[in-house]
Amino acid sequence: MKTQNNTILIAGGSCRICLEVARKFSALGNKVIIAGKSIEKLNAVADMLNNVSVIQCNLITESELDELVQQIETFYPELNILINNLGSARQNFLSKNSASYDEVLKEIEIKYLAPVKLIEKILPFLEKNVESAIINITALQSYTRLLRSSLNKSTVKVFEVFEVLEILPPLTDTGFIKHIPVNKMSHSEVANAILSGVAENKFEIRIAFSDDSFDQPDTYD
Repeated sequence: MKTQNNTILIAGGSCRICLEVARKFSALGNKVIIAGKSIEKLNAVADMLNNVSVIQCNLITESELDELVQQIETFYPELNILINNLGSARQNFLSKNSASYDEVLKEIEIKYLAPVKLIEKILPFLEKNVESAIINITALQSYTRLLRSSLNKSTVKVFEVFEVLEILPPLTDTGFIKHIPVNKMSHSEVANAILSGVAENKFEIRIAFSDDSFDQPDTYD
């Protein structure tokens, strides 16, 4: 798969991993569009990079998602790659949180329903353009018992009608896991591995010690 001369939409693109992915792709001359909820974070990313545009959009809101699609149709009809990084991370204990049910519903909406709706709406652009692909950045904990997640972007595999690449990054150095005593990788290293995997046309990209994480013993029961 080519890593140059693409038009790429990164959904949920203001996080550290996506910042580095956007940096790598824009440095290769790709046109990168980042969509996210916080305009302050989006503008901060755009100020640091070249060939990057931003679209403010709460991707779980139907009307805002329709506005995003309209902007893609008007300004970026050549869009051929969607990088899906919608997600959230939170600790939730049923015994301590009376709003657990609502929290779970919110997590399902962000991690599964929003990506499904986004792909449905972006699919017409991908189908008509050459060398199109969907790249899902999937939470590693969906494959391991180290940190449990009931639903996540891996379920979006139902859309495998053409090239769908799944990225399985290891745990990276974020605030959510800073107190967990496991190896962590830098965001730049993860972005380099993603770019290499895309160039090699790998459909499942397990990065560095991700493979080891599949066999992690369950220490949180």
